[in-house]
Amino acid sequence: MGEYRVTLDDDDNLSERASLLFERGVVTLNESREMVGLEAMPNGDIRRLPSTATEYDVNSPPPQLNPVVQSAQLQGFKVAMKAKDPVARRSRALSDRLIDDRELLTDKWEPEFKTYFNSLKQRVDGILGRMMERSDSTEVLKAMPAIGDLLPEESAGKLGDVLYRMYVDGTKNTFDAVNESGLAGTVEWTNQNPIVTGMLSNVPERTKLIHGTTIKGVNKAVEIALARGYTIEQLARGVPTDKFPGIQSVFREATDVRARLIARTEIMRAQNLTSTRIYEKQGFEYARADDPDGDANDDYVDPADPYGNTCAERNGTIYPLIDAQNIMDHPNGRLTWLPMPKDYQPQGVMT
Repeated sequence: MGEYRVTLDDDDNLSERASLLFERGVVTLNESREMVGLEAMPNGDIRRLPSTATEYDVNSPPPQLNPVVQSAQLQGFKVAMKAKDPVARRSRALSDRLIDDRELLTDKWEPEFKTYFNSLKQRVDGILGRMMERSDSTEVLKAMPAIGDLLPEESAGKLGDVLYRMYVDGTKNTFDAVNESGLAGTVEWTNQNPIVTGMLSNVPERTKLIHGTTIKGVNKAVEIALARGYTIEQLARGVPTDKFPGIQSVFREATDVRARLIARTEIMRAQNLTSTRIYEKQGFEYARADDPDGDANDDYVDPADPYGNTCAERNGTIYPLIDAQNIMDHPNGRLTWLPMPKDYQPQGVMT
């Protein structure tokens, strides 16, 4: 049982180790009892698996499953890597590097998104200013079209340019991090590399999503103002007594909050998509989710996770790369993906 013990800190209580290893599916019930000096139970040769899986006797062959169900069940096995294993050290170093770089790149690109939002704000302020010069009556407000429809397409174009340049930066950084880790060989970054072009192909969709969310916020404010009979000035500045923040608040939130969230989310997307595709190109089939700071009370589940894992449940879980590539964390998450050895194959029983 020493093989299992070295995977946890020596200061941990032995009974807690045994319980944790059983809960994670690393050891059977009888193996965990043996660790704390208890006798084996007649029906204790069972291994606990995640809620997406089942328990079965280790002396019997696992049930035959169709490939889709089998993938969903086998993904739950955790990796018990020895603390002194050089591969484990390199994995830890790669994850730390990616997280550190994520923050540095977020700091670098946040101002670009603030500039985009400020340009939109100036456009909207100009539109409202011209309308207020004519009149502040609700009749004028009723006559004006949705403000979002008045914003030129060039605004979205500027956002797309920021995303494109940021993705180039993010993919280069991720190639460097993975190459320097020594975990997946060396893959050269070029602007013609399919991994890079695949990442850049996301720019139009992401631009539309981000720009569209901003425009919806503006148009929603106009819709509320029309329904309540506000003047243009009230639409712009808000009506505190009615808890109506006004259009200006849309852009205050965008520059104060959304700009950083967007920068961080898109850098995370670039890192995770790029790294998993590098692993795939290099012949790896599985990746381990690394999110050590996942809060057990965090119930966020990415819609793309086929197994419905929360952040805490996902941490340490092995996914087929085809699934891992589509899973993203929430904006403040720390999810990274680390390659499993090429000869790794999920098995119903770990020995």
